[in-house]
Amino acid sequence: MSVFTRVDRSSVSDTVIDQIMALISTGALKSGDRLPTEHGLSEQLGVGRSSVREALKALEMLGLVTRRKEGSFVSAEMSMPALTKALYVDMLARELEIRHVYQVRRLLETELGELAVTNLEDDDLAELEALCLSMESTPDTDIQRHVKLDRQFHRTLSELAGNPVMTRLWEVTFEVLLEVRQRIPFTPQNIRHSDARHRVLLDALRERDPAKVRQTIAETLENGEARLVERLAQLEAENDGAA
Repeated sequence: MSVFTRVDRSSVSDTVIDQIMALISTGALKSGDRLPTEHGLSEQLGVGRSSVREALKALEMLGLVTRRKEGSFVSAEMSMPALTKALYVDMLARELEIRHVYQVRRLLETELGELAVTNLEDDDLAELEALCLSMESTPDTDIQRHVKLDRQFHRTLSELAGNPVMTRLWEVTFEVLLEVRQRIPFTPQNIRHSDARHRVLLDALRERDPAKVRQTIAETLENGEARLVERLAQLEAENDGAA
């Protein structure tokens, strides 16, 4: 007997995600449990395999699911990913403001950046330089690769701070904002502006100047918040005009 229910097709992957999360939260699916195959989930849920694959990929990104050669399994650590999803749902359902999430991200990233300066080695700077070069060489059309490199750059920097709790909290805020950003079309200008700001930050890190690193991160995130809020307002106005 299947524990899954067939879903409406209006928001297929999101609904699949919600079902799996609900089964985890109620204990119907426990840490280490193996999920049905993509084909099995597709049949039980009544959706296409591409939607199942998209949902599993998102759950893996959030840390709820681990995917291996043998199949997909419920991850051991679920508290932070659950918080990520909860915050994002709040943004949609209860109008949690973007400024709240950006405020937390600024507090975390400025502190993480300042702490990282004290632990920086030449090899770390070389790794960050390589990530900058990879971002700069990424075509404007390859948004997913650029986002992956961007996440890797900031995660590397956060780990250098030496505080794993702050790093996990940073991951939550980053993923929540990424959920919002993915619903807004990226432009080549967005990507190249991001590249330029990463360069400014890398230069500050090379100088090993904690105050400059903190200021650079704060300015970058303040600018990013303003640009995102402006774009969301534009999209809302366009939707209102089309209604």
